[in-house]
Amino acid sequence: MPKETTESDFYVVLGKTGSLGVLANFDPPGMDVGVAIDRERKKIVRVQIYKHTGKHNLDLPIFLNQFVGKKANDAFKVGKDIKPVKGAEKESQTLATNLKATLLIVQKCW
Repeated sequence: MPKETTESDFYVVLGKTGSLGVLANFDPPGMDVGVAIDRERKKIVRVQIYKHTGKHNLDLPIFLNQFVGKKANDAFKVGKDIKPVKGAEKESQTLATNLKATLLIVQKCW
């Protein structure tokens, strides 16, 4: 995980036929973030911020929905393929970096 992450939890989501995906929670500074990853397609299904202590609102759907459908080999570069939350470019990149790292870790485990 990136050095910006202080702790992480991973949960496997099971269905009748086996593993459906992974729910991951990670804590970059000032945030509690959850991400759902589809195992079969190896892509992000949903991102949710549970807590954010920064002054900018990173939990806006217009920002978080940019990550839906992304895979580990996609770019996660804020300012190029991800539009940051205005005034929160660094926090936006921290979140993007952590999401990509989570995808890479989950991909290694499958």
